[in-house]
Amino acid sequence: MEKKSVIETRHSLATSAWSAVDADLLRRVRRTSIVLGIITGIPLATYFGLMAGAAWTAGIAWSLVNLAMTAALMQRVLSDERDKGAIIRALAVKFPVLYAAG
Repeated sequence: MEKKSVIETRHSLATSAWSAVDADLLRRVRRTSIVLGIITGIPLATYFGLMAGAAWTAGIAWSLVNLAMTAALMQRVLSDERDKGAIIRALAVKFPVLYAAG
């Protein structure tokens, strides 16, 4: 049995963990968020006003953008051909835009 370095072992564990979070799971999370957001947003707008419904919808949209950015970032970090420029650009968009503005 060939002995692996710590970095190789860590990379293989992270890659196998990311493969468990496949595109189908992300698709189901997006679909469920959209459907439940609409189902919940309509009664909120009816009982608490249009602004409450709009705020709820904006929150759902915000979380979906955050999910997409996190998934893209994880794919870039865990891929075999790491493009450091793409990782830095993704982080430069995700953190200031989604966290500082939100």
